Amino acid sequence: MNYLTQRTEVEWNILDLLNKMGNKFFDILAILISEVGGGPIIFVILLFIYYCYDKELGKKMSLIYATSTVFNNLIKIQFNAKRPFQFDDKNHLLRSKSSLVGATGSSFPSGHASSI
Repeated sequence: MNYLTQRTEVEWNILDLLNKMGNKFFDILAILISEVGGGPIIFVILLFIYYCYDKELGKKMSLIYATSTVFNNLIKIQFNAKRPFQFDDKNHLLRSKSSLVGATGSSFPSGHASSI
C-alpha cells in the first residue's frame, strides 16, 4: 500500500473522530493556528527579528526559511500526496469552503510544519 495514495484504517478512524468533534469554535481556532505557520505571519516575524532584534539572526532565519520552503515544495512535487478530503469517499472531512481555498497542493510534507 502506498501511504500517500491510501491511508490506514486507524488514520481514517482518527480523522473521522476529530471531524465529528468539530464545531464552529474549533474550526475558527484551527484556522487561526494554521495562519501562524503561514507565509505572511512568518514574514512579519522575520522582519521584526531583523529590524528590532538582531540583523544577523534575521538574515540567517530568512535564509533558513527560504531554503526549507524550496525543499518542502520540491518534496511535495515528488510525493504528490492527496489531502484526506480528496479521497472519493472522504469528502465529508472538508469542514468549510475556506479549507478548500487554503488547502492547495500536496498534503505531504506540511508547509506549515516546515515553516514553524
